Amino acid sequence: MAEYNIYVGTETGYLKALGFDILIIWNMIVVTNRLHNLIEPGVSASTGLWRNLNSSTKIDNSHVVKCMCWNNCDKSEICIGYANQEVLIYKENEKPEFLSLCKDESDTLISISKFDDNFVTCTEAGKLQIWNNCNGVKLETSVGANVNVMKQKCREEAHIFATGGKENELKIWDLAGQGQPTILFTAKNVKNDWLDLRVPVYICDVEFVPDSNLIFTSTGLHQVRLYDTKCQRRPIAEMLFEDTPITTISIANSNKQIVVGNTRGVMGLLDMRGKGHLVHKFKGANGAIKQVLCSPQQNIVASCGLDRFLRIHDIQSKVLLHKEDKTTADNDIWAKMEVVKTRPQEQTSCKKGKKLEQVNQFKNTRKRKLSE
Repeated sequence: MAEYNIYVGTETGYLKALGFDILIIWNMIVVTNRLHNLIEPGVSASTGLWRNLNSSTKIDNSHVVKCMCWNNCDKSEICIGYANQEVLIYKENEKPEFLSLCKDESDTLISISKFDDNFVTCTEAGKLQIWNNCNGVKLETSVGANVNVMKQKCREEAHIFATGGKENELKIWDLAGQGQPTILFTAKNVKNDWLDLRVPVYICDVEFVPDSNLIFTSTGLHQVRLYDTKCQRRPIAEMLFEDTPITTISIANSNKQIVVGNTRGVMGLLDMRGKGHLVHKFKGANGAIKQVLCSPQQNIVASCGLDRFLRIHDIQSKVLLHKEDKTTADNDIWAKMEVVKTRPQEQTSCKKGKKLEQVNQFKNTRKRKLSE
C-alpha cells in the first residue's frame, strides 16, 4: 500500500488510489470525497493517475462509501463502510472480504473505527455497536438521534469517542469498560440569543486536540466552538465563519489554529486564540467542501469536495501545491455524465448563434432602407 499516498471512497462505491511526489511523505484516506482523519508517515510515489482498487457491481444510494479506517497497524488493509451497513476489508493482492452488520434499511452508516481488534460503528439513528466478524455484536447502545459525526481520539486513547448531530449535543464516550459505555462529558447549549430565543444545536464535525482536554466542533449555523472538558460544559471560545454551514474542520500544526470548509466552497484558516480571527482563505474550491485534513508532520492541508478535485495547499503561504482531478481515473460513469451535460449546451449555443445572425441581418437591411 506504500505505492499510493491517498485513498478515495466515492459515491459510486469505488476505492480509488493516487500516488504523487511533491515533497509529501504522509498517507491519508479520502472518504466519499472526504478525507478521513488517519494520517501516518509513508512513502511517496508518482503515478500521476487515479486507480480503481476494487470493482463496483451496483451503482445506487446503498453502495455509497460513507466511512473508512485502517484495519491493522501496518496500514496494509483498509475497512470501507457503505451506506447499507456493509463493510468491505480491502487487502492488497487478495480478494476483498465482506462483512455485514445488523441491517436496518431505514438507517445509514456514518462512521467506522477499530478498537481492540473490534469494529466500532455508528449509524445516523444513533445506534453505536461494538462487534467483530467472529462473535457478532458484542455491545449496542444509543447515542441519540440524528447523528452527523462520530470521531475517535488518538491511538493512545482509542477507547474515547465523541458524537454529535442535529439537536444532539456533543458527548464524549468511554468504551473501555466491560458494560455499557460511560459518558465522560456532555456539552451544554449556549445561552439564548439577543432575542432570548433558544440557539439550535446542529453539530457537523468534531476534532480532538492532541494531548489535551480540548475539543473543537463545527455547526450548521456557521459556528466554530472550542470546549474544555475539564473546565465547563459550555464552549470556552466561539467564532463565526461566513454564513453557511461548516461541514468540516481539521487541526493545523498549531493546536489553536484550525482549517475549516463550508457548503459554499470557502476554506479558511482560523486562529482560536483570544476572541478568534480569520488568518486567511484558500482559493480554488468550487462547490461544497466535504472534508479538509491537515498533516501533523508537515505544514500542508488537503481538501476534497463536490467539484471532484483533490487540492493540497501550504497552510501558511496559501500556495496550491497540487491539484488532481478524480475524473482522470478509468471511470466510465463520470465520462458519460460529462458528455450528457455538454451536448445540450452545444445545441443551445448553436441555436443562439443562428438567432443572432438573423437579428443582425434584419438590422442591416433596415438601416439600408432608411438610408435610401
